[in-house]
Amino acid sequence: MKNKLSFLKTLALLSATGFLGAISNSAIAEDGKAIPGTNCVDQSNQNHVSYASFNGYLTNDVNGYNRVECPVVRDTMAARSNHFNLVRVQLQKFNATRTTCSLYSRNQTGNTGSFRSGSASGTGYRTVNIAQPIQSFYYGAMNISCGLQNDDRLHGYNYSEK
Repeated sequence: MKNKLSFLKTLALLSATGFLGAISNSAIAEDGKAIPGTNCVDQSNQNHVSYASFNGYLTNDVNGYNRVECPVVRDTMAARSNHFNLVRVQLQKFNATRTTCSLYSRNQTGNTGSFRSGSASGTGYRTVNIAQPIQSFYYGAMNISCGLQNDDRLHGYNYSEK
């Protein structure tokens, strides 16, 4: 009984000093996620992509332009939450043309509410930065859509949920 009373006094002291509040606020401040490109799919459902499951990337196998869709996992389902200050999409580009990726926020019926875009040009390893917050819908879905050229690879994407 004495140990339990001592524990409760310590807990009360920590709560009074704000120590527990500081721990819980910092623990939920951001929730970072890094997702491999193998989670993305060909938007046309025509199997125009291949997956390097060991390396975690997706390759566009179409001789030309192809759009891929990538899921965004959310922990917070509140409406009007400003999500994701920055979303980064990592690419390996074999074509110098501009690649544009967009982050979409959709309502429960799938209609697009808002979107933000970013792009990258040149060849080699490139990062598309989508740098503006986007508002979410109550229990709505979010996804990333990228237009890839022939042989371009989507290695992965990352973001921190606010």
